Amino acid sequence: MENRDQEPPVKKVNNVIHQFLNSEEGDDFCFKPITKGLGFHHENKRRTAKLELRNATTAPSSHAARPVKKESPGHSFFTSTKLLNTHTSLESSIPKTQVPRASNASSFVSKILAPKNEVAPLWIEAASLILDTIIVASSVIFLDICMGFIAFSDALGFFTKLKFIDLLVFDSILFVLFHSFYFTIMDINGTLGKLLLKIKLVQRYGGPVELKHTFTRSVIVLLSSLVIFVPLLFDFQGKLSDTKIVKR
Repeated sequence: MENRDQEPPVKKVNNVIHQFLNSEEGDDFCFKPITKGLGFHHENKRRTAKLELRNATTAPSSHAARPVKKESPGHSFFTSTKLLNTHTSLESSIPKTQVPRASNASSFVSKILAPKNEVAPLWIEAASLILDTIIVASSVIFLDICMGFIAFSDALGFFTKLKFIDLLVFDSILFVLFHSFYFTIMDINGTLGKLLLKIKLVQRYGGPVELKHTFTRSVIVLLSSLVIFVPLLFDFQGKLSDTKIVKR
């Protein structure tokens, strides 16, 4: 009878495990998978980890964006004025020897643009032009004599054999060519008339002239001869070619 009333060992173990799991102590434990290790794991550690994670996510971050404080117009005005005064005081404290080169640009340009020589009077300019024109005309006459001597074996044959109209047209073309060549080339360093009167041709700001300046000036002088050189009185040749005549 005792053997019948006695329960099998396996059944007793199952009853004990069932009672343990249904008790309050069993609620605090859970069985870990075999991949995580053997044994029972206390649930309080898991609850503590959940609470720490929840507190970490809900806590304010130290790197959160701070609200932008709007400045009033008066505050920005006083701030800009303060910065301007600071910049002015710093600039005034810099010695003159340490001033940037850009600040000396205006003075450098003014020195270049300033006239270095005294402008020659109009009568000296006119006298040099007359002397140079005589030299060009003499060159044309000399060429006529040479061509008459070569063509007719007579120095004056070129003047006597040709008609006046033909001679005038021919000499006019030679004069224009000689005049342009003479003033364009010689005005770089100074024509004979300018050298005798101690004047020279320079740019408006005082620099040396180039071929474009001398050629433009010679063409304007030739065109002004068609209206009795009236434009020369108003210095058209200097204004249009950006040049002037100064004393040496």
